[in-house]
Amino acid sequence: MMNRNSRKKTKPSTVSKLRNKGKHRHRKGPVSLLTVLLAMIALVLALFIIALAEHDWNVQDVFTFPTPSPTPSEPGVTVNREFDEAGGIAVVQNYIPYDSPRRTGEIREIKYVTIHETDNRSADADAAQHALFLTSNTTDITAWHYTVDDHSIYHHIPDNEIAWNAGDSRTEDGGNMNGIGIEMCVNYGSDFEQTMKNTAWLAAKLLVTYDLTPDDVRLHADFMDKECPHRLISEGRVPEFYQMIRDCYHILKEQSGS
Repeated sequence: MMNRNSRKKTKPSTVSKLRNKGKHRHRKGPVSLLTVLLAMIALVLALFIIALAEHDWNVQDVFTFPTPSPTPSEPGVTVNREFDEAGGIAVVQNYIPYDSPRRTGEIREIKYVTIHETDNRSADADAAQHALFLTSNTTDITAWHYTVDDHSIYHHIPDNEIAWNAGDSRTEDGGNMNGIGIEMCVNYGSDFEQTMKNTAWLAAKLLVTYDLTPDDVRLHADFMDKECPHRLISEGRVPEFYQMIRDCYHILKEQSGS
């Protein structure tokens, strides 16, 4: 009797070879698909890196982070409005990144325009430098809406968003909750008289834009025990500054025909 283990092995038929070949091809399919997916991911990553490099590695410039904007029908909030200039000075829209701790993302009703001074006497501490500080420094929650110097105006936060600058926490009808904060630069070598004029025009433009009046202008000192804006107060120029705002306000109202 022939031993089963000693049977002569037969060569696989052609049909069998074709079937096995087909099986091997089928096994290679998932590997090929994975390769394609990895290549696509690598391409997207490369494009992202290129985009970052073109924007000085600033993610905020590559992706737009939405800012809350209410509809006119929402009660208790003011719709944000932007403008390009105030008193002939261009307004630079340079928002603080939305994920910064300096941004609250909370919208509210606008009731005041609040005047501050930066109290930074360094020669280079103009509006542009303060804008750079606000957008790059993430170690604090303090923020304000505008910075003004003798030649420029920077806009940091939407007007209808709460910003921590008045020092009165969440006081109802307070500076933080309802005021648009404006910081005036007082850096050495700058023209403070022109800074006052530029700020007066900006304040007046905001009053007209949001249907407020010169009576709705406040100082930082109105909301907390702090002599700010220091130079205006210490030099006794607050009444003069208020009159500048009123004059600008009436000019803008006449121009608008209202």
